[in-house]
Amino acid sequence: MAASRELPEGAYAISIWHDFNGNGQFDMSEAGPPADGWAMINGEAIRAAPTFAEASLTLPASGTATTLKVIYPE
Repeated sequence: MAASRELPEGAYAISIWHDFNGNGQFDMSEAGPPADGWAMINGEAIRAAPTFAEASLTLPASGTATTLKVIYPE
C-alpha cells in the first residue's frame, strides 16, 4: 500500500508493529525478542534498542521510497 504525503526533507525514523493477536500490547517473548511482528529501517541489522540514527532515513526534497520487511517470531 502506498501513501502520498507532503513531508519536508529531513531525517525520519520509521517503524511498524503488527499486533497479530489483537491484544493492543507489544508482546515480548520470555527470551526477550518481540513476540509480535515488527519492522523498522535497518531492522534486520539491529539487535538491541535502536538509536534514532540507526532506525532512520534521510528524506531528500525530491522524495524517496523504501521497503520494510516485517519480522515475525519463529
